[in-house]
Amino acid sequence: MPHEKSAPPSATQHDPKGAAAMPRPSGLPHPDGAPHSPGATGAPNPSHATGAPSPSQSADAPRPLQPAGAPRPPQFADAPSPSQPAGAPRPPQVAGVIARAAAALAAWLALAFSAALDGAARSNLHAALLVGLLTLAAAAPGLTVLPPTDRDESRFIQASRQMVETGDPIDIRFQDEARWKKPVGIYWAQAGTVAAVSALSGRDLSGAPWPYRLPSALGALAAGLGALWAFAPLLGRRAATLAGIMTGTALILAAEATIAKTDAALLGVVTLAMGAYLRLLDRARDDAGALAQAEARRLSLLFWGLIGLGALLKGPIVLIAPFGAALALCAAERGLRPLAAMGWRRGPALALLIAAPWYLAIAIRTDGAFFQEALINDLVAKLGEGKESHGAPPGSYLALLWAIFWPWAPLLLAATPWIWRARRRAEVLILLVWALPTWIAFELTPTKLPHYVMPAAPALAALIALWLMQEDEAERPAPRWRRIAPAALFAAVGGALALAAIFGPAAVQLGAGRPLDPGAAALAAGCGALALWPLACGTRALAAGAWRASVGPALAAALLLYTGVLQGALPALSFGFPSVRMATAAAPWTACLGAPPATISYREPSLVFLQGQGTAMLSDEAAATRLAAGGGSVWVEDRRRAAFDAALSAHPEAGVRELASVFAFNPNRGETTTLRLLARAADPAIDACAAPKG
Repeated sequence: MPHEKSAPPSATQHDPKGAAAMPRPSGLPHPDGAPHSPGATGAPNPSHATGAPSPSQSADAPRPLQPAGAPRPPQFADAPSPSQPAGAPRPPQVAGVIARAAAALAAWLALAFSAALDGAARSNLHAALLVGLLTLAAAAPGLTVLPPTDRDESRFIQASRQMVETGDPIDIRFQDEARWKKPVGIYWAQAGTVAAVSALSGRDLSGAPWPYRLPSALGALAAGLGALWAFAPLLGRRAATLAGIMTGTALILAAEATIAKTDAALLGVVTLAMGAYLRLLDRARDDAGALAQAEARRLSLLFWGLIGLGALLKGPIVLIAPFGAALALCAAERGLRPLAAMGWRRGPALALLIAAPWYLAIAIRTDGAFFQEALINDLVAKLGEGKESHGAPPGSYLALLWAIFWPWAPLLLAATPWIWRARRRAEVLILLVWALPTWIAFELTPTKLPHYVMPAAPALAALIALWLMQEDEAERPAPRWRRIAPAALFAAVGGALALAAIFGPAAVQLGAGRPLDPGAAALAAGCGALALWPLACGTRALAAGAWRASVGPALAAALLLYTGVLQGALPALSFGFPSVRMATAAAPWTACLGAPPATISYREPSLVFLQGQGTAMLSDEAAATRLAAGGGSVWVEDRRRAAFDAALSAHPEAGVRELASVFAFNPNRGETTTLRLLARAADPAIDACAAPKG
C-alpha cells in the first residue's frame, strides 16, 4: 500500500458509524464510492460495483430506485442467452427441451444467488447469516458419518481422548508415545468439545470421532465470517460477502473442516488476525483522534491475542501471513509504518500471556525435549527436505491450486489479467501482499501438503470478488483461452468429483465382492447426478465469459458434490476403512476378554482409537510369546504370516486358531490386505468366550 505523506481530505472516507475506511492514494478508487480518475488501471468507480453506500447514505438503509441510465450494482444473473442466431438449424425437439431447461436453471441459479447477495449487502447481520449458513453447508457433510481417518486425524483424536481420560492438560501422548510435533491448542479444543458434548448428551462420546471434529468445523466458520469482517472496510460489504462465501466453500476447507486436525482452526485464527491487522493499517493512516486511538488499542489487543492462540495451535506458522504482509508493505512504502501499526506496546505481552504458560510447563515437564522434537526434528527438518514422503518441488501448489481452491480457482485464472493491471490499486496491493508471501513461503518449503497454503485462500477469494465487482470487466470481451481454460478446469475437477460420487461406491465395494450400503450409495449417486446440471451450467457460463453468472451454479454444484462425496461416497466405502471392520470383528472377543487384540504389521492409528488405548503394537516375536502364554488375540496380515509362524515355531506347544478375518484395502499402503485374528488353540479364556451362552 503506497503511503501518502499529505493526502487530501477526500482521500480518507468514513463509514456511517464513524469507523475510518481504508484511505486510498490519489487517483485510486475507493470501494465505497470515493471519486477517482481511471489513471493507469482504467478501473471505473467501484461504488457502482459493490453497491456500497455513499458517505451520506447509511449502509443499512434501503437502496433508492435508480434513475434511468444510472449504473446499477453488478448482477450475478447475466446468464448466457439460450437464443439461437437467425437461420441456425433448429435442434431436435428433445435436445431443444434440454437446452432450454439448462438455460432456465442457469438463469434461476444466477438470479437466486444475485438476490441473496443483494439481501446480504443490506446489513452486516444479513451478510453474516448468508456466509455462515453456506460455510456450514460446506463443512457439515461427513462430519458425523465418516470413520476416523488415517493417519494424522486418528493420532490427534486419540491423543485428545487420552487427555480427557487422564486429566493431564500439559503432556500430549499417543498411547505411551510422546506426541510433541504440534502445540497443545487443538488438543485442548478437541478435549473440551468432547467433554462438553458428552455432558450435554448425558453419555460418553469420547469413542466417537465427530465431537473431535467440531473445532475444525468452527474454524471453517470463523474463516468464512472472518473474511467477511476482514474485507468489509476494504472492499465494501457486497464484495466482502462474496469473498467470505468463496473462502468458506472452497474444496480444501470443506475437506479440512471434516477432519479433526489443526488446519481449519488455524485458518479461522489467521483470517481474524488479518482482519484486525487490516483495520490497524487503516487507523494508522488516519489522523488518530482519541476515539480512533482507543479503537486501535482494542484492535491491537485482538490481533496479538489471536497470534497467541495461533501459537498454541501451530507455533510460529501463525506469523507467516501477517508478518509476510507487513514486511512486503514495508518494502513497498520504504518505511516501518506497516509493522508499527500492529501496536507493540501491550499486544506482544498479551500473546505471551496466552501462549507462554503452556510452553513453559511443557518445557519443564519434558526437560526441553518438546522443543527439540517440535522445532528441530519437525519444523526445521521440513524446511530442509521433504518429510514423511511429502516432498515436492516449487510450483507444486500452483499445479494443485485448481483442485484445492475449486470451484473458485477457475475464476482466479480469468481474473489474473485484471489483477495484474490493477496491482497498484491500494486494495489489490493489500490482498496481494497477504496472498503472495504466504504462498511463496510454502512453495519454497520442500515438505508440501495441500492444506499448507490455506492461509492465502481468503485473499485469493477477495481478489476474485473485487474483480467480479468491476463493471468494465464484466462487459469486456475475453479472449478464447481466457474463457475455455477456466471452463475446462472447472469441469474437470467437478466432473471427477461427480463420477466419484455416482460410481465410486458401487465400483469399489462390488468390485471387491463386498456389500454396498444402499442408503449411503444412493445419497452419493443422487447428489452426484444432481450436481451434473449446475456443473454443466457453470461450465457453459465460464465458456461464454459470463463470469458472474457462473458463481451461482458453481456454488450449487460444490455443495451437492461435497454432500455426495463426504456424506455418501466415502462412508459407503467400508472396504477402504480396514480399522472399522477389524474393530467390529474383534468387538465380541474384546468384550469377553476385557482387552483388545494386539497387532503386528497393521499399525494404523485409527485401530487404536476404535479398539482402545490398550491395543498393543508388537513385533512377530513378542506376539508369538504373548499367544504362547495365553495372552488374548493378535491381528496378523497374510503378508507377514510366514514371519509370525517362524517366530511361533520357538513355542512348539502353542498352536493357533483363527477367530475372524478381514479383507480390505489399506489406502496408506495403496494395496489390499487380509488380516486374521489369531489366538492360541488351547486358551481356556478363548474357549470360554466361544462357548454358547445361556
